[in-house]
Amino acid sequence: MKDDADIDFVVTWVDSSDPEWQKKFAAYRDELEGNKEICDIRYKEHNTLRYWFRGVEKFAPWVRKIHFITNGQYPAWLNLNHPKLHFVRHEDYIDKDYIPLFNSHPIENNLHRIQGLSEKFVYFNDDVFVISQVNSDFFFRNGLPCDSAILTIPPRTLEDSYMNAISNNLKLINMHFNRREVISRNILKWFNPKYGVRIICPPRLLSLNTKFVWLKNPHTAQPYLKSTFNEVWRKCAEYLTRTNYSRFRTNNDVSHLLFRYWQLAEGNFYPTYLRKGHPYFLINEDLPKILGCIKNHSAKVICINDAPDSEQKYTMLRIAFREELGKISDFELF
Repeated sequence: MKDDADIDFVVTWVDSSDPEWQKKFAAYRDELEGNKEICDIRYKEHNTLRYWFRGVEKFAPWVRKIHFITNGQYPAWLNLNHPKLHFVRHEDYIDKDYIPLFNSHPIENNLHRIQGLSEKFVYFNDDVFVISQVNSDFFFRNGLPCDSAILTIPPRTLEDSYMNAISNNLKLINMHFNRREVISRNILKWFNPKYGVRIICPPRLLSLNTKFVWLKNPHTAQPYLKSTFNEVWRKCAEYLTRTNYSRFRTNNDVSHLLFRYWQLAEGNFYPTYLRKGHPYFLINEDLPKILGCIKNHSAKVICINDAPDSEQKYTMLRIAFREELGKISDFELF
């Protein structure tokens, strides 16, 4: 069953080489001087955005609208007049009291405020690419986001703001949901044969514990219902607003995964094995696999995580993209 008539894509982008961006960044960086989360790698542009748009045009032509979010910057080649493109500045949907932002969490947590956003949308980081033909039912089935509800073991330590945000998300989920009741209401969504061996959990995760300890978090394009964002904001506004004030990432933030967890807890998802068709790669460790995946179209959507000192590998990545997606898209002026 296809749900392609009204699905939007949302993608965020930043280019740290832009002098105006650098000026703003420098003006506010002292707010959290010494915070290891303020690092250039989070903002670096590797000149791969063209291939994001080319992949969407070629392999997901059914998408209704693309909401392209930046702080106001955009590449010179981007065709802002494309009928499917909605260019969104942070100030277009986030209150000016919180801007400028160098923290993805508030940028993502407020997506539901984008004017004209569809009820069903898929959120992409700019390191997640569509690389082969994909139908809308890859993201939504029966009107529900395709996702996996998989319990797992928490990390021994919360090493960074990403992990701390997950912990904070789960604290809020546990304030509003009882794990035992959630699973009993939708047991076949939580322990679904599609997940394979991952449904075989350690005994302590299968206990009668009423709290969610940790969930499997895939790095991929995330389908959402806008109505979930509205509901979570009604019930968790204090915590989300606090994150809005975090110009840079902090350990007290909540992230967009809160909305994913809420969908899982409410049973508003279609069980899907996300490892299939959604591989996650590290550019410095998995380059041969990445290049092979792009060449052979052996996945639908891939995430390519950045790393320091990786520009030579990105050169090879761009060559691979050009070989498979060499045709200029209608989203490009040149």
